[in-house]
Amino acid sequence: MAEETGINSIYRHAGFEARGAVSSLRDISAAEFIKAYAAHLKKSNKLELPDWVDYVKTAHGREMPPLDPDWYFVRAASVVRKIYLNRGLGVGALAHWYGKAVRKTNKPQHHHRASRKVIRHVLNAVSAPRPSACAALLHPDPSAIARLHAFLPAA
Repeated sequence: MAEETGINSIYRHAGFEARGAVSSLRDISAAEFIKAYAAHLKKSNKLELPDWVDYVKTAHGREMPPLDPDWYFVRAASVVRKIYLNRGLGVGALAHWYGKAVRKTNKPQHHHRASRKVIRHVLNAVSAPRPSACAALLHPDPSAIARLHAFLPAA
């Protein structure tokens, strides 16, 4: 039996069933794509984890670091998907998106932005000058689109 390639192999590795014909990233649910792409990033060693990944908070309003040991890969997959679907998003817009409302005492709640350092580090890591599917998602030129279509199954 021939070995699967593309997005179906990523889905099977993450525990999902193989998908039918996928023509765009919008055809896939966000949760499925993020889980599968995070598993792919972790398995393929495309991202190097920073030293501070175990003890950094993801937002000003958080009290503790994330409990999930793979949170960095999940955040990277989510950022890549968000930028692919909404061109022109910057670090500030992503920090607002990943932020949350905080109410620590008897005061009204206010929105606090997420850590911009984490988002900048993810963006620098996935747009490094090596050919990868992350760079294909962030910088769509013809060769990058060809690398992206390697993840999509044949129609």
